[in-house]
Amino acid sequence: MKSFYGNFGVLVRAYTYIRMLGAEGLRRVAEHAVLNANYLLSLVRDIYPLPYDRACMHEFVIEGRVEGAPDIRALDIAKRLMDYSFHPPTNYFPLIVHER
Repeated sequence: MKSFYGNFGVLVRAYTYIRMLGAEGLRRVAEHAVLNANYLLSLVRDIYPLPYDRACMHEFVIEGRVEGAPDIRALDIAKRLMDYSFHPPTNYFPLIVHER
């Protein structure tokens, strides 16, 4: 796709995904996204500060501060996750979460 067509390719992929899943499949995927996000939140809530402590819909925001390690930043944590072949989460929300 040439840039002239804008986001056409992205829209076709999203439409195809939705059509392949159907109504029931799309609902199941959404329910699993919420379940997985809240499960991961329960695992990290005692390790990282939570700026917004509430149940999440499909994602959550934590601060990249570790107690006793003032020089560690969110980017350091993301890079370390990649060292162990984990896909890191979206990293920065500078308007809502301050990072030292």
